Amino acid sequence: ILLETAVQNNKGRAFIMVGIGATSTAQAIENAKIAENAGADYLLLMTPWFERPSLKGIEEYIRCVSESTKLPIMLYHHPYRTFFDWPVSHIAEMYFKFKGKVVGIKDSSCDYNRLLELKKLVDNDFAIFFECPDKFQQSEKLGAVGCIDGLTNLIPLEAVGAMRGDANFIKQYKKSRSVLETSKNYIG
Repeated sequence: ILLETAVQNNKGRAFIMVGIGATSTAQAIENAKIAENAGADYLLLMTPWFERPSLKGIEEYIRCVSESTKLPIMLYHHPYRTFFDWPVSHIAEMYFKFKGKVVGIKDSSCDYNRLLELKKLVDNDFAIFFECPDKFQQSEKLGAVGCIDGLTNLIPLEAVGAMRGDANFIKQYKKSRSVLETSKNYIG
C-alpha cells in the first residue's frame, strides 16, 4: 500500500526506485514483481546478506531477478550491511553481462578509489551513485552522478546542506551518521 500510494502521489515528478534486495532469490523476484506492478521506475538490488554467496552466486541472483522484470536494475553495494566487499571488476562484469538491464550502482562504501576504478571499467551510461552526502562534492568531480542516502529521510536539511558542501551541515551530518554506524543495530 505504501509503494502504491507513493507512485500515485508522485504523479511523475520524480523517478521511483524500490529496494528489492532479499536473502533469497525467490524473495527478491517477488519484491521486483510487487514494485513493477505498483508502478516503480527502477529496482535497487542489494547483494544478499547473511549468506555471503560466491561471485557466481551473485551473478545468478542478478540474472534471475533481471529476467523476472521489465524494469531497469540499479545494483547496490553495501559492505557494512552485507559484510561483503564486492570486487569492482565483478560489478563491471555484471554491467556488461546484463547491459541494458543493469544501469548503475549505489555504492555505500563511499570509497573514492572504488569510484575511480569502476569509472575506468564501465561505459559512461553506467550511473554511479554515492551514498555519502558529505562526500558528494568530491565524488561528483570523480564521476558520480548523484547521491542516494537513506539517512537523508531523517535529516534532509543536513544531508542537502552536506551535498552542497556546507561545512556546518557536513559536521552535523557526520555526527548523525556516526551514531548509526556505531550502533549495534546492523539492520538500521
